[in-house]
Amino acid sequence: MPSVDGQGYVVTNTAGQATALGDAVNPGAPVASAPTPTVTQHLLLPPNNPASSVPTSQSTLDLCAAAPTSSSCQSAVLAEIQNMRSSEEGLGSFTLPDNYDSLTPGQQAFVLINLERGSRGLAPIAGMSSELNAASRQDANGWMDPALNQSAPVPGLSMYAPWQSIWDAGYNALFSDYQWMYADGYGSGVPGCTSPTASACWGHRDAILWSPGPLVMGAGSAFVSGYTSISAIFVQMSSPNSVPTSDYTYTWADAVAHGASY
Repeated sequence: MPSVDGQGYVVTNTAGQATALGDAVNPGAPVASAPTPTVTQHLLLPPNNPASSVPTSQSTLDLCAAAPTSSSCQSAVLAEIQNMRSSEEGLGSFTLPDNYDSLTPGQQAFVLINLERGSRGLAPIAGMSSELNAASRQDANGWMDPALNQSAPVPGLSMYAPWQSIWDAGYNALFSDYQWMYADGYGSGVPGCTSPTASACWGHRDAILWSPGPLVMGAGSAFVSGYTSISAIFVQMSSPNSVPTSDYTYTWADAVAHGASY
């Protein structure tokens, strides 16, 4: 099913069922051991992207179709994310905050996006703006990417500032992160991604890893037609302190205080 703005797509499993929609771990005698292999990082930052789009495994799809927010589903998706990070870029595993399950899907997306950014040497986004969150929630209900001109004015932020946005409807925030970061290329169903080198491929991943300077973010979610719809927007600030901290509803510092790390 397409999104309202016509930019969505549907990912199906082998049975033809929709799985996601989007616009994307001793005592005793000494024993000789083999040396620890050296892992070489080969980070993929825009305009460089993975060579291919890799869907989640059928076993993970089956787990998540049965219980989208269960620990078994989320653990399986997290394991696949960690595997892709290692195999594609030589990245180590990241750690979710210990209160991850109590966060809203929008806050979970914020944490995951910062973990993906920070582990690749990009500055984490400081916080989530209340006005941008509201615009994102509205568009999550409409299954579309949020736009800056739909937001109420954000203190300290120009309404003409550069921005990018993303949307996905899947099983949970971890699943959306996987879609955005590792299954957003040719074969994913993204509109306009008609060849491995088409410019429309990997747009969500490129937005997540966009780094023009300090950013502020908004994210919101809605449960629509059996899916967790998540929209997010990234807006460039003129300086790191352009938006007052009083406007933030959740911050990267909050996540780090609960153990988030990369």
